[in-house]
Amino acid sequence: MYKIKLGAFSELEVREKTIYIRKGERHEFPFEELESVAFWEYRNSKKGWLFFKFINKKEYLSSLFMPKHNEICHDIYKFLLPYTHRLIVNDDDKILTVYPKSKNNSNSININFSNINSFELIQNETKIISGSYIEALAGKAILGDTGAIIGAMGAPRLETTTIRDLRIKLNLNSFEQPHIYISYIQKNDEKKDELTEMMVEQCQKDLSILENICCMNSKNNTAPDDNSIPLEELKKLHELLQIGIITQEEFDTKKKQLLGL
Repeated sequence: MYKIKLGAFSELEVREKTIYIRKGERHEFPFEELESVAFWEYRNSKKGWLFFKFINKKEYLSSLFMPKHNEICHDIYKFLLPYTHRLIVNDDDKILTVYPKSKNNSNSININFSNINSFELIQNETKIISGSYIEALAGKAILGDTGAIIGAMGAPRLETTTIRDLRIKLNLNSFEQPHIYISYIQKNDEKKDELTEMMVEQCQKDLSILENICCMNSKNNTAPDDNSIPLEELKKLHELLQIGIITQEEFDTKKKQLLGL
């Protein structure tokens, strides 16, 4: 599909869902092992680099290209970029396709929305946010039909200069496979680079996707009881007011809705 000779000992070929890179010796990688790809140009020049990061290699593989190869290298970058995605959403069938991109698992997994329980974001071996925290902020009744609170909160901002390890732990309603780790960054240093920033951005987008799915599941699993006063919902609502997530006016409005006033 694509084949270019970049120098006397350098060649790049993409065909049959496999990437071939020759830099002295020949390297061969299936698309499933592609962790990330980046395209970089020198300022005021058509000369630049293609960077590849593969799951089972610690270092990046790079290819320097000359101006005459700029267009085809950019085409290769655009062609390969979708294969670096971790989450693909099929909203019609309510299916989430997951590409873990971890050292132990590069195969895709199809998961029904209803089988997704919660998620956790892990940075440098530390859990920094979880789906249960988001649910506590939003609340099954507080979220309502508008999604205003969850939308205003958004995904957490990550500091790219300190990331050595970035993963999402996806918890499932399954005894056979209770969770899946989705890997974004695995490296031995804290150096900030273009691939790190790209993976952080992708991770934040995927967190938003998982937020939406978990909130949909919460709404679908909520059985309203018109004969009881929603004390737990009121308690969560008051906590949101105390920490400044919502205003007094928003609290009063939602309180009236919950009490049917």
